[in-house]
Amino acid sequence: MSHILLLTLLRYPEIQGGVDAMVVNLATQLQLRHKVSVFVPGDWSVESLRRGEADGIDVFSLRLRMPYGGGRPLADFFGWILEFPRTLLTLRSLMSTQGIDLIHAQVAKDYHMYLRVLRWIGGPPYVVTLHGSDVAAFSAQHKLSQWLVKFALRGAARIIGVSRWLARDAERLFPGIGPVICVYNGLQLPARGVSAGPLVAQWLEPVPEPFVILVGSLDSYKGHDLALRAWAELPAEAGRLHLLIVGEGEGRPEYETLVAELGCQERVRLVGQVIHDDVLRLMSRAVAVLLPSRREGFAYALLEAGALGALVICTRIPAFEEIIENGVNGIMVPVEDVPALVVALARVAAEPALRDRLGQRLQEKVRADFQAEGMAAGYNCIYDSVLKGNRCGVKRLGR
Repeated sequence: MSHILLLTLLRYPEIQGGVDAMVVNLATQLQLRHKVSVFVPGDWSVESLRRGEADGIDVFSLRLRMPYGGGRPLADFFGWILEFPRTLLTLRSLMSTQGIDLIHAQVAKDYHMYLRVLRWIGGPPYVVTLHGSDVAAFSAQHKLSQWLVKFALRGAARIIGVSRWLARDAERLFPGIGPVICVYNGLQLPARGVSAGPLVAQWLEPVPEPFVILVGSLDSYKGHDLALRAWAELPAEAGRLHLLIVGEGEGRPEYETLVAELGCQERVRLVGQVIHDDVLRLMSRAVAVLLPSRREGFAYALLEAGALGALVICTRIPAFEEIIENGVNGIMVPVEDVPALVVALARVAAEPALRDRLGQRLQEKVRADFQAEGMAAGYNCIYDSVLKGNRCGVKRLGR
């Protein structure tokens, strides 16, 4: 039995996004074969190592300070110089006392440079899973941050992408990092925690019916603005259709302004962050789950919709095309094509039989190909290839 440390982003085991869901599902499956712990990079207040527990899993937290980002360049740099050795020794002690055999980090981050330096002083090997947002945002990062991301990736024993397209895109963006293996995300089926009962967050009731739900952080690449413009153009026969936007982000003020400008206040609700079980309940009640993304590495919301038998309307982007076949198990529209999105919405509003048929086909696809057991099998093969010197032998695992 190996001891795997999952390094996630902001929280555990709370689910507010796809990375959270992936880590929770993966941890559950890995426990059947390994000892599993979780590390969450702490905020500014977490100066010393903290230890907690969730669902039988040890959860550790410590801030991983970087030499920039605090708004005072000289103070940031010298503060980091002073803190870096202590942080590194704390991490080294954690790995030793806990018997960590391998670290599995999520999303390419500049603070993963600690993992590479830790490796130099006897720390365990590490692998990194790219989720898409990291690749999409890379070019907009500070130059030093970009260099540190590349530095960390070059030290990883393996790099994984959550779709074939993302794996190819990462190889293009980060030349020299070696082949990127694809392991699709997977779900605990049936969808974790869903029931037909009332919403836990009672303030959401009553939910306007009928409605379409869009789940995702309020970032421009998710295409919320395209959905809002489509709602402004819906024909009269689809005029009763409401849009629920679930998620938070820096784009909220912009989207609130756009809703007002388009006059959609009566038919669009930006409901903010909602607990995961309520998201699943809303998906199960929706006419459709809408994913108008400009790009994605994957989309956990797509799998969750499929597990529930919900209809998915999404853009024709490479990652979605690996799961959705237009007119067979979902409806696809061209990226940035608001009129095509309007036509698709009007059609599904008017054709319940179509919604049921396509939703059932997607459910069959998700249940056959995207279970958490398959995802864990893919990662177990990678862990073995690192710890025992075996070769996985393929660039596509977990299905």
